[in-house]
Amino acid sequence: MTELSNIKIGLSILPPFIMKRGEKLVGFEIDLWEKVANEIGATYSYISMPFKELLPALENKKIDMAMAGLTLTEEREEIVDFSHGTFDSGLHILVPSKARVRFFGAFRSIFTKELRNIFIILIGFVLISAHLVWFMERNGPGTLSGSYIPGIFNAIWWALTTLSTVGYGDYVPVTIVGRLVAMLIILSGMAIFGLYIGQISSAITIKRLRSDVATPEDLAGKKVATVAHTASEQTLRKLNASIVPVAEIEEAYTKLDTGEVDAVVFDAPVLLYYAHNEGKGKATVVGGLFARQSYGFALQQGSPLTEEINRAVLKFYDNGEYAALYKKWFGEEY
Repeated sequence: MTELSNIKIGLSILPPFIMKRGEKLVGFEIDLWEKVANEIGATYSYISMPFKELLPALENKKIDMAMAGLTLTEEREEIVDFSHGTFDSGLHILVPSKARVRFFGAFRSIFTKELRNIFIILIGFVLISAHLVWFMERNGPGTLSGSYIPGIFNAIWWALTTLSTVGYGDYVPVTIVGRLVAMLIILSGMAIFGLYIGQISSAITIKRLRSDVATPEDLAGKKVATVAHTASEQTLRKLNASIVPVAEIEEAYTKLDTGEVDAVVFDAPVLLYYAHNEGKGKATVVGGLFARQSYGFALQQGSPLTEEINRAVLKFYDNGEYAALYKKWFGEEY
């Protein structure tokens, strides 16, 4: 006979799966478990503990079951058993609603691939223009020196001031050929120089409108907060992010709000719940769902409870009770 009395359940607060309202625990997983417990006739007690202690407590048989959006992974299944999946999810990225534009972030925007190519063309155009004018003017009555240095330096100066519409300054082509070359340089150079300035302005403006982080690939090298000892931490390691581990997800939100991190990566429903409630106006979710995963109730290896729980979960999937519960907490059909 399966022991169904006084089941010790370890849990950690994780909105909207597990939350506290006054002295009462509520949330999607709380509702689902209480349906399961009622179905199998189990009695139980909840034990609140830090997330990182849940699986060790289960492995050491201090608790009988654990829940808190626990992702089914091969590594975890080596030490505990899992029920059938209770929720299909994945990871999302949370960033500030109003992107913080830092000086070095704006400076880096000049060196995007597109701007770098235009910059190379611009420099090449300046050097060619300077050499053409110096070659035409070096032996004439103009102000450019006949010696390559400093003559070519002055010619480069002339080309830059001409392209930027500042004016000729101290150096003016006086020969007919030199002036014809100068007119060609002015007409051609305005387009190149204007394009470069326009691209820089556009890049900086975009940075003011959105975060540097929009996709999982953007996380490389960024400071990203997530809950320690979770599947999201492993994913961030693969993405070469600079991981800032926290004990509870609320700490990650605080670090994002104060600018200590560039983004938060964690389970999609948790971040979506925050962005539409406490974090509304302060943070927003960007990019699509990635690193898809499933949650389940974690149990001791070989626990007789596993089969009982699985039967109940499958029954709720079949009879529509799971779909109704899903809609209650997430506002859409399962």
